[in-house]
Amino acid sequence: MRNDIKFDHFGEKVEAVRINVDVVGPAVPRKRKVQVRFQVGNGEDSFPVTEKEVYRPQYFEALDLAVTGIQERFGQPGYRVLQNIEDLLIKASQPGRFCDRIGVRLQILRRG
Repeated sequence: MRNDIKFDHFGEKVEAVRINVDVVGPAVPRKRKVQVRFQVGNGEDSFPVTEKEVYRPQYFEALDLAVTGIQERFGQPGYRVLQNIEDLLIKASQPGRFCDRIGVRLQILRRG
């Protein structure tokens, strides 16, 4: 999910939607001279050449934020207890399977 192939695929989808909606495409921001107080050494500044170079860091940052948020949300201990209770209720509604696994589920709930 976090690789250049997926980024390119996402870019193709966005481009297709952009064309269908008839919106002007993205443009590379103009080059700006770095202020002397921020300049380090005598090396040349690096500027993005293509639109992909401009949006690649933003894509990966947004993807990382989304993945981290989902992991934090569903990785909470209280959520795991609720998930076990839901599994228990679903299995209890299915005749015949409830008696086989009730002991295991009760042990998990007592620990949680």
